[in-house]
Amino acid sequence: MIQPIWDQSALLLASTSLEVSVLLLLTVVVVWLCRRSSAHLRQRFLLVAVIASLLFPAVAAIRGPGGERGERGAQLRPPAPIVRSLSPLVHSPYSSLGKFPDLPQIQSAEQQKARQAVRPTQDLQSQTAAVPPLPAWARWGLTLWLAGLVPCLFRLWLRWRAAVGLVREAKQLEAPHVIRALIEVSQRLGITPPRAVVSDSATTPMIWGPPRAQLILPTSISSGSPAELRMVLVHELTHLKRRDSLSSLSAELLCAFFWFNPLAWHIAKLLKSEQELVADNEVLSAGVKPSDYSAFLLRLVHRVRQQKGWNRPLGVNAMIGTPLIEHRLNSILETPLRRRPSRQVIAASLAAFLLGAFGLFQLGPGRTLAATGHSIAAAVSSQDQGPLWNQEQLRATLGPTIINNMADRYIAGAAVSIVKDGNLVYQDAFGMRDVFAQDPVHPAQTIFRIGSVSKVITGVAVMQLVDRGLLDLDTDVNQYLVDFKVDDNYDQPVRVKHLLTHTAGFDQIGVGRHVASREEVLPMAEFLADNLVRVRPPGQFSTYDTYAITLAGYLVELISGQSFEQYLLDNIFRPLEMLRSNIVVPERLLSDTAVGYEFLGEWAPQAWEFMNTDPASTVNSTVVDMANFMTMMLQGGQFKGKQILTKQSATQMLTRQQTNHKLLPGFGYTFFEDRGHGLDAFSHGGSMTGFGCSLYLVPEHGLGIFVAYTQESGSLASSTISQLVDTYFAGRQKAPDLLPPLEQQADLARFAGSYADSMHNHTRKHLGGWRARPFDLALNDQGFLEFGGSPLHAVGPLLFQRVDGLLVAFHEDPEGAITHLLVNQTTYERFSDQAGSSEPVDPTAIKLEPVLLDRYTGQYESELGVISFSVVDGGLEATLPDQRKDLFRPYSTTEFFVPSAPARLMFRLDDEGRVIEARVDTGSTIAVLTPLR
Repeated sequence: MIQPIWDQSALLLASTSLEVSVLLLLTVVVVWLCRRSSAHLRQRFLLVAVIASLLFPAVAAIRGPGGERGERGAQLRPPAPIVRSLSPLVHSPYSSLGKFPDLPQIQSAEQQKARQAVRPTQDLQSQTAAVPPLPAWARWGLTLWLAGLVPCLFRLWLRWRAAVGLVREAKQLEAPHVIRALIEVSQRLGITPPRAVVSDSATTPMIWGPPRAQLILPTSISSGSPAELRMVLVHELTHLKRRDSLSSLSAELLCAFFWFNPLAWHIAKLLKSEQELVADNEVLSAGVKPSDYSAFLLRLVHRVRQQKGWNRPLGVNAMIGTPLIEHRLNSILETPLRRRPSRQVIAASLAAFLLGAFGLFQLGPGRTLAATGHSIAAAVSSQDQGPLWNQEQLRATLGPTIINNMADRYIAGAAVSIVKDGNLVYQDAFGMRDVFAQDPVHPAQTIFRIGSVSKVITGVAVMQLVDRGLLDLDTDVNQYLVDFKVDDNYDQPVRVKHLLTHTAGFDQIGVGRHVASREEVLPMAEFLADNLVRVRPPGQFSTYDTYAITLAGYLVELISGQSFEQYLLDNIFRPLEMLRSNIVVPERLLSDTAVGYEFLGEWAPQAWEFMNTDPASTVNSTVVDMANFMTMMLQGGQFKGKQILTKQSATQMLTRQQTNHKLLPGFGYTFFEDRGHGLDAFSHGGSMTGFGCSLYLVPEHGLGIFVAYTQESGSLASSTISQLVDTYFAGRQKAPDLLPPLEQQADLARFAGSYADSMHNHTRKHLGGWRARPFDLALNDQGFLEFGGSPLHAVGPLLFQRVDGLLVAFHEDPEGAITHLLVNQTTYERFSDQAGSSEPVDPTAIKLEPVLLDRYTGQYESELGVISFSVVDGGLEATLPDQRKDLFRPYSTTEFFVPSAPARLMFRLDDEGRVIEARVDTGSTIAVLTPLR
């Protein structure tokens, strides 16, 4: 029990010693640069540095050892619940919508045994190796520090006792002329006259406190001249007014705690010197002649130096050292000084830095509790406070979050890269690229499938052609198409910019996108000619559109005369040194490609997906390659001196170009406007079977984050970004402001009804594809519209807001009928104005025979506890552990939806039709349910 505390204390001492050294040296430099300024300003600088240095150990102790304790805690922490509630949240437009993949078959008993032998905690152990113990010299250093601290504190206590004894032996001041002078000077300085005492033991006048400030005067003060009395009172009461007794005590404590640091003693001496200079200047401003005041000080110095011993009171320190009194006299007499740093100061600075640096580097990365740069920023600037943007600090910040999330969600491997102000400041990898080969993930080598993040790369390709004058964003796409044309069933043409803002109005069919092999991938012209179906006017509403981005990629292919993949290689990947990025992984890199998994009680590798929508779906890359891409986007299209995009195009991609409502986030060109973490950011997520990732850019701060992992669903990216933003931007406003409610209540009944995400198959429902998932928006018992389990409050004619700040807008047609529900970038079409019907309003929903429903009934184990399903009114009713109930309606033989919100329930069956597991997907979280046999 004592050893860990002792180790943590040694870490605290080693890390703060360097931080304090940096801060104190900076203070010495600032004071020297301000040598021609007022003593008052220099004293303030010194006092801030002293207080900050004393606070460093306390703050660091509260914060705790970042790297070591954080990562060990990640191993010991119990898994957090995957889902807190089955009440669904807002559907993410790029979450997984495809069919739940079938369970891969294990071919042999040997393979089965090998798979069962591997567990998630084993895969992560290589990333959480125990931190080596502290070297013996670190513990001896702590012992030596304590040995020096005790006599320093004891010396301070003796001097305090001496001052207390002096006050106890003193007598109340009774001399009338001294009292009158005291009151006069106090009024002049604007303070309340203090209690004044006289003592035979007092060598010099002084203010003693800080519990209750008192003026201690020598007995001889009564017999002194009025001029000397005035000098004394002005000087001492200036100390009282400025609370210099507290400053002196802080300096003494600094010397006690950092007794081994020469800079601490030097700063304490400087602070005392500047305090005296401020008081001296006040005396001179009262009309005292410099020569008279200098002579008086010399007489005091002679008296003070006759008093010796450790118990000398605090107030006489300004009279002890010859350099100090010489400095005061030179300042009083205005004698020019050559204020260069002394050899002692240079030697003290060097010694302090060698001491702190030795401890820092010997302890190794991850040991320190805070970055040196943080100490400087805390003392000098209010901007960019917080941990440094470097590998060690970011690993300490993000490592525990990533490892915990991987363990909670059984993610086999993950990697992350972060760029800041044009530099790659963090790259890291966790877990296994291949679980069964025990091959770890490498940030610069391991290739991940980035899914829909491919869309932003396609966006860059399109904007390059715009920069070259080969494409125009406002031109009808039919002017570029040759082999086929987009239907003209609407008056408004589909323009190039509509493709990049998800407003082209194409039907999201979802049928025929997947093929069995690369050889079966259709030419884009052939696939698009059969699948571009317009179902709404362009530019009206945003619907996440895979087909529009694929058409944008086809335009790149058509205009450049190259295959889409070759264009990316020549114009994006090679110029950006993304040498491991591709659409078809070359054979030489296959061994570095990550394996996608699902965890079904054991690791289940997922089959590689092949799609007819390459520009929207199928780019592969590493997190370091994507760091180069992020750097280019955040540096105005530049990368290492090469202009990949014009600054105008890069800015347009990261600027809102479309929104469903002026108060809702919208789209840049291919990027989502992202307010989810409290910053003005742009992002895009991606998922494929066995893979997930997220790209997050904050242009204002030059910050880019890319997270990739080997599981299609999960919150690893979101939790990683949240942890980073919470740590480095703690002062941001996390939630939107709540708008004032309308004084006149709206007619809420007109908004109630059944809605479904417009991203579904409208025209080929008989083929399946992306089905509509309707939910009811109804009035609750209190008469409020309820969305996602929370009431909506009217804040505008067609605008509502939840208590968490989420804004929800509605759209009405010219006749005043509500046609759409708008949430962030998602458009929900109104299916019916009747909510709460016992029948699903989705025309693609189906009825299941009771015998088919019965196989899903029973109890299931989840992170929330036991959940039971029973057949009720043609659907499945889920009873949660807290006895709340949700009704799920079928829209396939294995998939069900919740009429009250956009969420679905999916069952996985074995070859005999028995349930293997179930999952509840709310659009933002996934709960895994295991049947209890």
